Amino acid sequence: MSQPSQAATSRAITAKTRARRKADAKRQAEAQAEERAEAIAPAAQRHGVALADGTVIRGPRLVRDGISYRVATPLHEMVRRGMRRTDAGLTPTVTAHHLKAADRLMVAWENGGSGINASAAMLGERTSGGGSGDGMMALLTTQLAARRECEAVAGWLGPLW
Repeated sequence: MSQPSQAATSRAITAKTRARRKADAKRQAEAQAEERAEAIAPAAQRHGVALADGTVIRGPRLVRDGISYRVATPLHEMVRRGMRRTDAGLTPTVTAHHLKAADRLMVAWENGGSGINASAAMLGERTSGGGSGDGMMALLTTQLAARRECEAVAGWLGPLW
């Protein structure tokens, strides 16, 4: 039996070295990406919690949205599942339009549907001492518009609200 030539052995070692360097570079890039992500949002919020058998107890609280993170809602996961259903040729239960409407309702609720905040409620006290109060008036108008939108949704949904 002939032994491999020195050139073949050298090529094999060089290929192994390249593969090891490539794997090291990949690990280093992943570590740097994790450090950047950790600076934006802690891993405890970015990763879900699962049991040893793989059963998910809680999903991630934050999900990646471009270069930042946003609060995860069950609706986003439902839309992702709906997209998979669409890919399988089935009708999705929740679509991107549902998500857009839910996001709009969430913003309206935060802006005024849950109640007029104290700074806008004390408009008379703040503007009676002088000043135009244009900023406060704009804030109050925005909150009232959001409240009207929430009331319209509640009226349309009826007992489902």
